[in-house]
Amino acid sequence: MALDNKALKDITEKDLQNLIANQVPEDKTIDYKQTLHLEKPSDKKEVLKDISAFANTIGGHIIYGMKEKKGIPVELSGMAVDDPDQIKQRIDNVIRDCVDPRIYGIDIQPVPLHNGNFSIVVRIPRSFNPPHMVTIGGHRQFYARTSSGTIPLSVQELRQLFLLSDTTSERLRDFRAERLSLLLTDYAPASLIPGLKIVLHIVPFDSLVHQKSYDLSQIATNQAPIPHIKWASRFPQRCYNFEGYLSYNITHVDNLRKAYTYTQIFRSGIIEAVYVPGYGSSQSDDYPSLLELDYEKYITNFVKEIFLIYSIMGISPPVFSLLTLLECKGYILTDNVRFATVEGSPFDRDRLVLPEVMISEFESDVMQKMRGSFDIVRNAASLEPKL
Repeated sequence: MALDNKALKDITEKDLQNLIANQVPEDKTIDYKQTLHLEKPSDKKEVLKDISAFANTIGGHIIYGMKEKKGIPVELSGMAVDDPDQIKQRIDNVIRDCVDPRIYGIDIQPVPLHNGNFSIVVRIPRSFNPPHMVTIGGHRQFYARTSSGTIPLSVQELRQLFLLSDTTSERLRDFRAERLSLLLTDYAPASLIPGLKIVLHIVPFDSLVHQKSYDLSQIATNQAPIPHIKWASRFPQRCYNFEGYLSYNITHVDNLRKAYTYTQIFRSGIIEAVYVPGYGSSQSDDYPSLLELDYEKYITNFVKEIFLIYSIMGISPPVFSLLTLLECKGYILTDNVRFATVEGSPFDRDRLVLPEVMISEFESDVMQKMRGSFDIVRNAASLEPKL
């Protein structure tokens, strides 16, 4: 569907009118509603049924303010909305308060129409922690989306969703644990120089659920540089390897070739990137253990660049971002490595394994999404979160 290829904030009246012109029917991923009411509990229940059903199935869009006839959109009349931000907040509040567990990644966009009304477009991602139950008043029910509409989930379907949720979380944890174990025993795709290692894994949801495999030849033959965290020389080493495709930068340590950064692209679409901050810094022997706070910027810029590669590969959100600091005990956060301006206290442990972060759109504010993880690192150095 055309809406899938656009950031929600960029959707216009023309995009919605094209649904009418092309007679795009309601199906498993799109639903049309002429009105949106949130006044009575029964109204809220109907909204929640549809939203949770999409999250429990494969995700999709609900377009409010669109009249349909037998599932075919026929008129974009919209609705009178005094305060678009307020209607977004009301929908958010109802979902937060009346769906269990919470659904992450829902996006809501009021689209202005030429007649002065608004259409409300709700984008619901496929959930990574289903099933979600509607809990309002005495009503407690699970729903799913089919090509013909929203239906209650059967007991067997519920079992499958619970199994999917457990399996997805377990696969994510197991993959991360395995990769960190290899790094700690020096079995990385490229032999790394000593010191603190910033490790970032970016894991597409589909790689966990459907275990897809992608053709990496378009990445290998493309002369555009593969992103690295902070450092990227003009001529990095590039090659196929057992896991997929690898790009790395090297230096010489004790007459040995060692990498100070690499980006591993797995055939599943998963990315593993490692950066050793000690390389290239001007810190003296008196200050051997500093980590500059700008690492946050390097991480977020890298994630944005990877999203461009995902677009080329045909990988869609949501994705999980998992940040880890290895061999970090004794390091101190600083805002200036050159002048060794020290902030906070040394890390008191050798590894910081931060919670996974789900990013539901490639156009998301990555810094804001990962702020929670970055603030935990600041707290571990006895610093206040960034305001």
